[in-house]
Amino acid sequence: MVTLSEGLRDIPPVFCVLCEFILRTTEQLCDKIYNGHEFGFPPINHESAVFKTAKPYQEDEMNLPVENLEETIPFHETIMGFQTISRSDAPCKSAVLARDHIQIGLAENGGDPTQDGCFFEVNNVEATFDELKANELEQDDPDYRVDTYGDTSFRVFFVIASDKLCYCIGQRL
Repeated sequence: MVTLSEGLRDIPPVFCVLCEFILRTTEQLCDKIYNGHEFGFPPINHESAVFKTAKPYQEDEMNLPVENLEETIPFHETIMGFQTISRSDAPCKSAVLARDHIQIGLAENGGDPTQDGCFFEVNNVEATFDELKANELEQDDPDYRVDTYGDTSFRVFFVIASDKLCYCIGQRL
């Protein structure tokens, strides 16, 4: 039986240098891909917030009422981390926004935004609040509390959007 060190003796030095270069380059590339830099993505934050579900307070998370769509989209994109994926002018001005595993719709539909909003289930309520604060949410304290719905408890906090929609953001306990 040949040991590893005996086997390496027979490998030409040029080949060893080439193998070392390939290994180092592969490690660097994997690190770049893992952290998102290679493709222009932000670095992966393994404690990042993930929005898992959206449940409307009223009837439809795809038809949340806003008074002025143009004024509210920046809040949802900049602070809440949504991206606008479509817009429409008929039958009323509206937009569909997406983030992680969910979509919501904002619409100038004549409804009262102070009476509507969504519950967003997230994977990590603290990371979510930290992300929103880093995105310049003007709220100093999350004022966490525990709410129970049926047999399920959630640790939650609330955000009032620029359009006065109320969002409850929570993590299952």
